[in-house]
Amino acid sequence: MARGDKWYADPAGPPAHVRHDTCGHLATPLVTCDVRGDPLTVADTTQLPGPGGRTGPGTRLLGPLLTAGGKRDEHAEHPSTGEPGRPS
Repeated sequence: MARGDKWYADPAGPPAHVRHDTCGHLATPLVTCDVRGDPLTVADTTQLPGPGGRTGPGTRLLGPLLTAGGKRDEHAEHPSTGEPGRPS
């Protein structure tokens, strides 16, 4: 939702809100670490292949990681940005 709201929302605002039913307030969904509770961002996470990972259509970002067995070349171009190394 956050990406769509940031990049594709109408100037009037996002198409939908999330209300936390327990307290009744509007909330922003947040992905957090299930161990420490810290918010997770692209800058402080590393994506690794999972046991069900497969290469094929729609795996442009995940495919090379699976093929490399989870080992990432820090100097390789990032598939979505074309920039060297890890995106920030």
